[in-house]
Amino acid sequence: MPAGYCFALEAAVEEPDGVSRLVGPTFPATPNPAQDQVPFTGWTEGTIAVVLRNALGQTLMTRQGISRGESLTLRPEWRGIVRAEGSGDGWTARPVLVVR
Repeated sequence: MPAGYCFALEAAVEEPDGVSRLVGPTFPATPNPAQDQVPFTGWTEGTIAVVLRNALGQTLMTRQGISRGESLTLRPEWRGIVRAEGSGDGWTARPVLVVR
């Protein structure tokens, strides 16, 4: 990198119209590692759609209308890495959790 240059990386949330916002809702999946159930929080209004996928990208669960703080039940055979995708009004977040 040439001297005198400074680069900063910022997280962006994808917008359906192709415009990115630099600040969007957080979507923590806690506790992590998870067992039995995982509650989803972080957004302030409305409901979201949640898709859980395994490490191969295969869909494990799809749920619509999830309210803030609502928990999803995890099946015992889903042990390992689970990728969650939550999408609300104009934003998408993708936390990763470990299921034991």
